[in-house]
Amino acid sequence: MLKEVAVIARKSARESDLVARYGGEEFAMVVPRGDQTMAARLRAFHEALTGHTFNNGTHTVSLTVSLGLATYPFDATWTES
Repeated sequence: MLKEVAVIARKSARESDLVARYGGEEFAMVVPRGDQTMAARLRAFHEALTGHTFNNGTHTVSLTVSLGLATYPFDATWTES
């Protein structure tokens, strides 16, 4: 399932975006120079995941998904250390 989620995430991202497994079943997408279309891509990713059926040959399951979006400089600040 994690591999399939990664493929769906990658298809939802731009070439310049970084998609990575953050830990466990968590993924992160870093979107340099994101713009207002990011929300639309995030929505498309959510719809692709919730509409996807995972099947391992024995079991078929669907996922529920929680997504969040944070942007710099609106949701974070940069400090030099």
